[in-house]
Amino acid sequence: MERICFRTFSLIASSLFALGLTNTALAEHKTGTETVKLTQVYAVTMPGSRDPSMDGACKEKYGSYLGQTVTSKYDINTQTLIMFATSNVFGTPVELHPLGLSTSYSFMSDGVPQALADKGVSRVIFSVKLDYSQPESDVMADLSDTHNCVMTNLKM
Repeated sequence: MERICFRTFSLIASSLFALGLTNTALAEHKTGTETVKLTQVYAVTMPGSRDPSMDGACKEKYGSYLGQTVTSKYDINTQTLIMFATSNVFGTPVELHPLGLSTSYSFMSDGVPQALADKGVSRVIFSVKLDYSQPESDVMADLSDTHNCVMTNLKM
């Protein structure tokens, strides 16, 4: 009788453990779509520092893109750390690659399709916090040999 009870207990415990693992695995895989509106444009130097003295030039060159939306789709598995993302920028899909940051799920393009390059765009970045909140899309575009412009949905 003890042996049957132990087997039954083991079977139930194993089943509950397996269910727990299944639910955990599902919780560690997240897909989503985020659409944000580009509301700000600012200048950065080539090393990446902000340069407010050039913000006006960025607004003059790329201000017509403010108000446009960027839609990003992501697929993140936190257990395997396999992640994918794409962003649709000005009607053009852009493949993004994970950056491997510990504070957010962040992705960046490796260049852009020609349709975006023709508009001056050189890079696209998408990010969400670890709890999948605060989606951020940044579209980097050329200004000069020393500066780039960043269009973003974040408030400065």
